[in-house]
Amino acid sequence: MGDRRKRIPALLRRIGLKRRLFIGFVIVSLLPMAVLGVIMGVRLYHTIMDNYEEQSIQALGTIQYRIGIVTGAKEERINAFASDADVVKSVRKLNMDISLLDRTALTRDLQGRLLAELSQIKGGVRAEILDRNGEYVTGIFDDRYTALSGEARARAKESPDRLHLWHGTEQEGEEIIVFSRQIINYFNGRTTGWVLLYVGTDELKEEMKTVQTDAVIAVYDEEGGLICSGTGNGSIAVIAEEDLNEAGFRVSGYRDSEDMWKADWKLESGRYQVLFQNMAGTGWEIAIFKDYHELVRSFAGIGILAAVICLVSIGIIICLSLLITRTVAEPVQNIAESMKIFSQGNLSVRVTDDAADEIGMLGNEFNSMSNNIERLTHEVYEARIKEKEAGLRALEAQINPHFLYNTLDMINWMSYRSSNQDICKIVKSLSDFFKLSLNHGKELYTVGDEVRHIQSYVTIEQYKKAEIDFEIHVDEELKPCVCPKLIVQPLVENAILHGIEPKRGPGMIIISFVRRENDIVITVEDDGVGLCGKQREGARYHHGGYGLQNINERLTMLYGKKYHVTVEERKGGGVISSVVIPLIGLEGLDDVSDDCRG
Repeated sequence: MGDRRKRIPALLRRIGLKRRLFIGFVIVSLLPMAVLGVIMGVRLYHTIMDNYEEQSIQALGTIQYRIGIVTGAKEERINAFASDADVVKSVRKLNMDISLLDRTALTRDLQGRLLAELSQIKGGVRAEILDRNGEYVTGIFDDRYTALSGEARARAKESPDRLHLWHGTEQEGEEIIVFSRQIINYFNGRTTGWVLLYVGTDELKEEMKTVQTDAVIAVYDEEGGLICSGTGNGSIAVIAEEDLNEAGFRVSGYRDSEDMWKADWKLESGRYQVLFQNMAGTGWEIAIFKDYHELVRSFAGIGILAAVICLVSIGIIICLSLLITRTVAEPVQNIAESMKIFSQGNLSVRVTDDAADEIGMLGNEFNSMSNNIERLTHEVYEARIKEKEAGLRALEAQINPHFLYNTLDMINWMSYRSSNQDICKIVKSLSDFFKLSLNHGKELYTVGDEVRHIQSYVTIEQYKKAEIDFEIHVDEELKPCVCPKLIVQPLVENAILHGIEPKRGPGMIIISFVRRENDIVITVEDDGVGLCGKQREGARYHHGGYGLQNINERLTMLYGKKYHVTVEERKGGGVISSVVIPLIGLEGLDDVSDDCRG
């Protein structure tokens, strides 16, 4: 498992940073969009289906109301006709044994009444009256509408105690609704006959067209037979009559389940979402058929809009991802290129990025590092040049040192023979001075050697300027410690030339070597004229004439910038020059520069 976790990042690292960032941004952006799109698509689908169902329920309520108005009006007319006292009286007489003349007069009267009634009923095509045995008495009819008579009369006799609403198909294939109502003899409460009213379905179809729906509407009787079908307002949907009849057969299986129910049926004409509702008081079923493809097209229209929005969003995401990727990858590539050029030796290359973000900070740090490396390289280069120059000067100073020593010894011997002790003393001091100065070409010797070198120099100077007094104070424990050669003599020389001589009188120079923690402090103190303005400025920045600069450069090369010369004015007049060097024993003589620089 651990190897697999390591392998995946390793594989990703093989892809460039720019591509990796771009792919990451796109995935991170598109994944939530895809999930949100699926959720919204599902919600949208359910919303469309719920809206369709709500619209279908409203349409069912509307068509049920309108059918109720149509059938209710017919029921009122037939009830009124069957309850008319004259009609009841005439039918009751026809059930009796009367003369042919009276029977003819009664049937003509009833026929006239039926004609008057039928003319008031919209869509009425036939009307007839039956006696108490269900036999035809009289009626108004069209020869085209006779096929249903026998069945309609039989159904009327089967249910004599209620208004019968039934439908059938005539010879011409036209759907007919039959209203039957028993005629009651009010004297004994028995059935004395029936009145039957035949009405076409055109009025129902006209009412269907006024319903606000784009679906197909169908009305089925209690046996699943198709009464009529039509389309809502503005609908162009078409369903084959065979499919509507097949749906009617399927309806019978659901009839007693619920007042309203829905189904998803696949018929020959296509796939449909069907919503059914029982029509109270009639036993009829009203159905609304919604073409599934229409629903899909509705969903597809919104889906296309959503797809366009998604594509535009993806385009924006890709553009933003490219932009953000460039703001990260290109600065990193710029830094990498700068590092490559820098590694090839071009120390002047810099990153040109002034952004305030983390990459800009990285570029600034690289520039800072480059500046430091370039500066240090120049410093090392200059130090090496100075080191070579110092070596050359040392070599030049060592040319024929033995000849110089031998000559000085000869002068010393001649002075001794002539009993001139002062010349002997001066020559001896000068010889020691040069020997210690050369020191076999080595930069370092001991504090004791430096003290002897100063003593030789002071001896010579006292012969030149007798009015100057010198004091040298040194702790004995410091004499074996390491000290750079010729570090004090330039300070003493400065004290004589710039302090005592301008004074034009006696003077005092005190030289001391004191330990301070892990350092040695060397001070040269004089009571001369002090510092002038230019000398004060030079002392403030730890440099002055060539001698002081030379000492500072040597100290920096040996011990680092921490160690240098300081010059300050002395209270009561004069100058105090100080040099601080690290406290190092003879055992560290070979590694002084390596240990102390930094």
